[in-house]
Amino acid sequence: TVQSKKEIERKTGLKVFGEIAVKPKDEKSAIIDISSRSFISEQIRMIRSNLKYVLSANMHEGIAHTILFTTSTSGEGKTFVATNIAASLALLDKRVVILGLDLRKPTIHDYLGVNNKKGLSNYLIGKAKSEDIVKSTNIKNVFLAPSGPIPPNPSELIANGRINDLLEELKYSFDYIIMDTPPLGLVTDATLLASY
Repeated sequence: TVQSKKEIERKTGLKVFGEIAVKPKDEKSAIIDISSRSFISEQIRMIRSNLKYVLSANMHEGIAHTILFTTSTSGEGKTFVATNIAASLALLDKRVVILGLDLRKPTIHDYLGVNNKKGLSNYLIGKAKSEDIVKSTNIKNVFLAPSGPIPPNPSELIANGRINDLLEELKYSFDYIIMDTPPLGLVTDATLLASY
């Protein structure tokens, strides 16, 4: 087991960007109230601050930053973290779109109360336009392109080149594009998207 972030830094030579504790059991919502003084909301704000510091070196006025979230395996909180980072960025009056790119086991639409009947899988096969799939959520300034119906060939859809077209289109309408992807240790999807 990993005992501390110092252990990770010592073994890898990398700096830990931030940490988020396990969500308290009494916290019913998947979205943490970032304006509260709770320990976990403070940790999310810290990651948001570090993120802005790191990204400021690559600022291009009017073009969105694209951030990919993945984990080694399922159940490690990837979608929880992606959604809460999006919500915390939106509090700064930034427009954020989350791409639900976990086409195999989508859950992010449930977090944000968005219908999943039409989404990225429809777009990637050429059966929908971006305006058909990008939907407002119950969080101000946060939008979601849900995964859509589960396709038989997720990796092939992600590799077909249409995701690049979507990102090119969205990068002028949003400040941040967050990609919620499947676990890196289980499937190739996150690796295919890493270049973006």
